[in-house]
Amino acid sequence: MKKTIKYSLALLMLCSIVSTSQVFKTTISSIYIDDVKVIKPDFADLKVKSDQRLLFVLGNNFTEHDESIIYYRIFIDNKLVEEYYNSENYTITDLSSGVHIIKIQAYNSSGKEAIPIQKKFIVDPGVTAVKMINLFEISDVQIIYALYAILLLLIGLIFFLSAKLKSVKQGVNRGGVKTDVLMSDLDKVNEHNIILKRGYKKIEDENKRLKKTIGQLNKNIQSLEEANINLMEQKEALIEKKLKLEDLQKQKEELLAIKFHDIKNPAQAIQGFVELLESYDLTAQEQQEIMESIVLSTGNIMELVQSISETFAKENFEDEYIMELSSLQTVIHSVVTINSAYAKKKQIRLLNNSSQSMPEFVFDPLKVKEAIDNLVNNAVKYSYPNNDVTIRSFLTETHARVEVKDNGVGMTEKDLEKVFEKGAKLSSKPTGGEKSSGLGLWIVKKIVEAHDGKVYVESKKGIGSKFTFELPIKF
Repeated sequence: MKKTIKYSLALLMLCSIVSTSQVFKTTISSIYIDDVKVIKPDFADLKVKSDQRLLFVLGNNFTEHDESIIYYRIFIDNKLVEEYYNSENYTITDLSSGVHIIKIQAYNSSGKEAIPIQKKFIVDPGVTAVKMINLFEISDVQIIYALYAILLLLIGLIFFLSAKLKSVKQGVNRGGVKTDVLMSDLDKVNEHNIILKRGYKKIEDENKRLKKTIGQLNKNIQSLEEANINLMEQKEALIEKKLKLEDLQKQKEELLAIKFHDIKNPAQAIQGFVELLESYDLTAQEQQEIMESIVLSTGNIMELVQSISETFAKENFEDEYIMELSSLQTVIHSVVTINSAYAKKKQIRLLNNSSQSMPEFVFDPLKVKEAIDNLVNNAVKYSYPNNDVTIRSFLTETHARVEVKDNGVGMTEKDLEKVFEKGAKLSSKPTGGEKSSGLGLWIVKKIVEAHDGKVYVESKKGIGSKFTFELPIKF
């Protein structure tokens, strides 16, 4: 009788524990990506793009009669982002690429807290997904419920055997059963009791092993996520290096194109001077002037070759500008001298109407010389024989202005839209069958803008063109 009371009290206590320790759980009933519902099998491996919207529909199993307010705590990547969130929908946008984990815990104003739920999702489908290992979807709460069920089963079996033993004892008191049969039944009850205790011990050990396995799996998941993040960082670093190399290659190609184009004009000038020496009966004075011009053009070529060598000796390929106090008249005079043989060969007059009173100011003389040389060379190239090419320079209130005007073939309105583009192919053709690379005017624009200046053109088909650029006056 005492044992029966003891077992009854134990059963009542266990039922009380089970009933009073009701487990409240946080749930996610639905998931939407840009208003499209995600089917249940895809919950464990969510993938979204960085510009998509991820919406979670939240829930819990608090009793309907509980009138307290339901709140949610929202964690993203273990960082608390919402403490008193009380809407059933939670939306995530504008996350960085990579693997993220959202954890949500429901609680109410009465102090009850629900077991949190967490989901992994990946922003940017190009990232390899790290699959969440969930151990056949068995949670710690489900394991505890299973243990409670087994305990109830064990207690019920004990009560059954106790009742059977009691009836046997009553039969003995009535004198209807032999003592050895009663003892045999009692031994069987004890054996069953021992077996049940051993089974319970095995279940406890298995529960501990499962918890340990779950802990190890969670560590493995964290390690995989960290490795994945590390790989993403390495990928971004490689992309950055690739873009930098591509930019350096582009700078190198542009600089080489400029340098080799620069060499073409003085080389062409030397060729023109040599042809003058061979084709005309010149005076000693004229021959002397031509020889001086050849020496000047040769010096320009040597300066350009030296500049190319110095550029390749550096780690980057940015074009250097050496700003110094210089004379614009001297630069224009040098350009006219270099192009005089080319103009004379095409029977074109070069007129230098530059201001002689312009003061010196700060600019890169070699670069500005290159820009003016390209404009003058182009003007001669696209002019007809027995015409003029005029170079003017003068001061405005804040700028030095240079104009190069010709009466050549001119350009169409369509040509004017792309005249300063790199490698532009225009409808106008040189009058002497010369070739055009499409780089000269692009180079002029780069040089002028590097001096904080502006360049523009006026032209009409069949009438001619006037190119003008302005440089700010700096002392």
